[in-house]
Amino acid sequence: MIPIKQFFFDFGGVLVDLDFNGTIETFCKLGATVPETFNSKSFHKILRDFENGQTEEKDFFEQLRIFLNIKASDNEIRQAWNKIIQTIPAYKLKILRTLKEDFPIYMVSNTNITHIEYTRKYLFRENGLTIDDYFDKLYFSYEIGASKPDAEFYKRVVDDTKVNPAESLFLDDKTENIDGARQAGFQVCQVCPEDNLREKLFPFLNGISI
Repeated sequence: MIPIKQFFFDFGGVLVDLDFNGTIETFCKLGATVPETFNSKSFHKILRDFENGQTEEKDFFEQLRIFLNIKASDNEIRQAWNKIIQTIPAYKLKILRTLKEDFPIYMVSNTNITHIEYTRKYLFRENGLTIDDYFDKLYFSYEIGASKPDAEFYKRVVDDTKVNPAESLFLDDKTENIDGARQAGFQVCQVCPEDNLREKLFPFLNGISI
């Protein structure tokens, strides 16, 4: 195995706990009566456009009103949409801080401006820190105009960081994103929400304690 020189972390499912049901329940309280529509192809198209930066937040909220047949304010929709973002276990924050002492650390996430504004305000805030203190650079799909598992996402990240993917570990919870990273030349590690991140990282650390 080629030694790892840098780490690329997905956000949701790898670092932060997610509550999909909480978001659906909150939308139902706003009047949505068909929560299964969140699994439809139509919704995934709306979400993908939002996460690729092709849709503004206000337009995405209006699409949700139509899609879910609800009459809710932007603030109510924003609160419901952010309900999915829960907490980051303290031990994971410690891992990031420890790794960053010796390695470049990057975040690579399919996400949207609403969730990231919430994250910047409420997460990674321990000891006066911010999300930018934990990572050398943040790669968000809505900013770079591409999302995993599309090859363009990995290409843009590699081109910008100028790293050798073969010397880089890409961590993600979704199989398709792991497959995309592997095809882009990364070493990969699939981390499911129930996994212990420290145990998943251990084989790649050559004895470094985290």
